[in-house]
Amino acid sequence: MFSKNMYEVLKNNYQEKGDSWLTCDLSFLRDKLLEEVNEYYTAENDINRMKELLDISNICLFLYVRCMFTSADAKIQEHIKENLGIII
Repeated sequence: MFSKNMYEVLKNNYQEKGDSWLTCDLSFLRDKLLEEVNEYYTAENDINRMKELLDISNICLFLYVRCMFTSADAKIQEHIKENLGIII
C-alpha cells in the first residue's frame, strides 16, 4: 500500500516536474528533504503527516537512485537509465 501511494504522488507530480530530479543539483534534493521533514514535524494531523512521509520517501528514493547512478560504472549507468520507467 505504501509503495502504491508513493507511486501515486510521483504520478500526480510528473506532469509539472517530470524527471527534473534526475538532473537537478543534489543539494536541491537534500534541501528539499529537510524541508519535507520539517513539514512532517509541523503537520497538524496524522493525514498530513502521512502525506509528508510519502514526500520524504520519494525524495529518499530520488537521492538513492542518484547516488547509485553516480557511483556506478558506465554499463550499470546504462541499465539504470533503461529501467527508470519502473521507478517513475
